[in-house]
Amino acid sequence: MSGSPRSLPALVDRHPGLARILPFGLLLLGIAFDALLKDRLGALPWDPRWDYAVRSLCALLALVWLWPRLPELRWRPVPGASAWLLAGGLGLAVFALWIAPPLRAFAQSAGGFDARWLRLAAPGQGGSGFTPLDAHGQLQWGLTAARLAGSLLVVPVAEELFWRSFLMRWIENTDFLARDPRQIGLRAWALQALLFGVEHELWLAGIVAGLAYGWLYRRSGRIWLPIAAHALTNGLLGLWVLQGAHWSYW
Repeated sequence: MSGSPRSLPALVDRHPGLARILPFGLLLLGIAFDALLKDRLGALPWDPRWDYAVRSLCALLALVWLWPRLPELRWRPVPGASAWLLAGGLGLAVFALWIAPPLRAFAQSAGGFDARWLRLAAPGQGGSGFTPLDAHGQLQWGLTAARLAGSLLVVPVAEELFWRSFLMRWIENTDFLARDPRQIGLRAWALQALLFGVEHELWLAGIVAGLAYGWLYRRSGRIWLPIAAHALTNGLLGLWVLQGAHWSYW
């Protein structure tokens, strides 16, 4: 019965944080499942490069189903052009920071400083290892389109809902729905950024990204602005990866 207190919709209604956790959790669950299966079988019985598309689709379906329970995603009157320009500028700045380590690595090879401390793994060993090339080194457009679509349209929404709309407000007040984003304190803002950074191989860039997106959410009170900034960062990063075959960043 749909009205049963044990049904999933009823559970989400009783615990609204689940609506912000579930899409992001589905993105992570596939990674854990693949790792466990690969550990037991030695190799996956399918092309694991399609897993990203499957995870993105699952998260998208969850977002569509949960949309009525996510009032922050309802489109309110469009903020002024200056707000969107600010979101675009932050998205561009985070992208520029994200690709800065290769420049530092170049400086290192020329006798400059060591940039390896900026990564949680050695250069060339980070990222998911996603390379959308066939056996002849030709780009596979299906894989590429799925990766770009997921990182541009699904991941920013799922991650901003979890990290900013839920976690940052929850750290401030466990009754997070009652907390206006514009009243979030510095502790919650900094802590969510630190955790967001740990999620990424380029941890320092991730922390700065978390600070930037979180600041935009605190300033505007609207989740669509950090979503737009996040999507721009991911979109530019995807184009940069394809243009220069920087696969370790995917």
